[in-house]
Amino acid sequence: MKKLFFVLYLVLFSVFSFKFLVSSAFAQDSWVINNFDSNINILKNGQVQVDEIIGVDFGNLDKHGIFRYIPYVYENGDKTTYTNIDNLDVLQDSKKATTEITHDGHNLTLKIGDAGKTISGVHTYEIRYTVSGVILPYKDHDELYWNATGNNWETQILASKVRVNAPDGSIINAKCYEGPTGSTNLCNTNISSNYVTFSNKNTLYPSYGISIVVGLKKGVVTIINVPKPKTFLDKIFSFPSELTFGLSLLAGLGTIFFLWLKYGRDYWSSGISGYKNNNKGDAKPLLSGNEPTIVEFTPPENLPPAIIGVLIDEKADTLDVTSTIIDLASRGFIKITEVPKKWLFGKVDYKLKKQNKDISKLYKYEKDLMDGLFEDGDEVTISSLKTTFYDNLMKVKEDLYQEVVDKKFFFDNPEKIRQKY
Repeated sequence: MKKLFFVLYLVLFSVFSFKFLVSSAFAQDSWVINNFDSNINILKNGQVQVDEIIGVDFGNLDKHGIFRYIPYVYENGDKTTYTNIDNLDVLQDSKKATTEITHDGHNLTLKIGDAGKTISGVHTYEIRYTVSGVILPYKDHDELYWNATGNNWETQILASKVRVNAPDGSIINAKCYEGPTGSTNLCNTNISSNYVTFSNKNTLYPSYGISIVVGLKKGVVTIINVPKPKTFLDKIFSFPSELTFGLSLLAGLGTIFFLWLKYGRDYWSSGISGYKNNNKGDAKPLLSGNEPTIVEFTPPENLPPAIIGVLIDEKADTLDVTSTIIDLASRGFIKITEVPKKWLFGKVDYKLKKQNKDISKLYKYEKDLMDGLFEDGDEVTISSLKTTFYDNLMKVKEDLYQEVVDKKFFFDNPEKIRQKY
């Protein structure tokens, strides 16, 4: 018994250790923003025109593009200010960029880039838009407060310059802060009567940014008040009759409960040999009923770890595929050896070598995994798979789902069922 538990411990330790090593090997080096320049024009009608130029260097990485998070909700103590962002225009290398726009929390999220195309090296993005409601009134002055870069970048910004242009003679003071959210570290500021320039003193690391404050003479610029955007519930309760909403809610909840009662409950069998010949058994009782617990000391039906992984969480994930590599190695189909670091700060790599062993009796997902790993030869390193193995990985997962359906462990692909609901 002790030997059995010791062996199980070694298998689990190996699986999780190998997952960590694979994750490390697949990690990419970082990219960098060389410059983030903003030109901001304050108009007398209260609108603010923003023109951003973002120069990035992806190096040798294969990237689809960038995410730009533009704040449109600002919180200052117990006061929350809302803004509108309009007239959006996005260019990539002076050409119209493919852009997906969503609202995420307090940010307008721009997903810039073609999902079907990767790029590398140096690229320039230009983002132009108009903001309303960003000029705030105070007793003796008006004020522009603006998070120029946003604080959601996952890489560093080497240089950032911001120029704010205002109606002649209206600028009375200005400040600039750099660093993480809430930082009081001042950045470089140069003020004149109708414009002010800002720049960072230090490199802006991930989640760092630049926020600017420009004080204006009272009354020179029209103040635009933007109301809080209506939420879904606000729109519902704005209907003429709240009774209609209440009845619709009850009908919706009733429909959901009916669908769960008819299709959503687990099936069970009072015996240990249920689920034979496509017999689902009976729906499990709502308030009672317990299936017998049978103790087993070996994997059910000598199943491999990947299938057991799907049974446990109803998902075919990367850890299940990783465990299959370990399992195939333990069964003599693959040999795993460590490749030492080539220099002091290098990364440890691992080499997988295909063994001369018949794979005809393997499960289909295991065969496809072997074919995917060794499609270019009998040896491959983990690091070489990071940009080429994705399609093969998805195919192996699909095969794994099909395997558990073929074995009658599920009546349909659990991933498709999740997507449908």
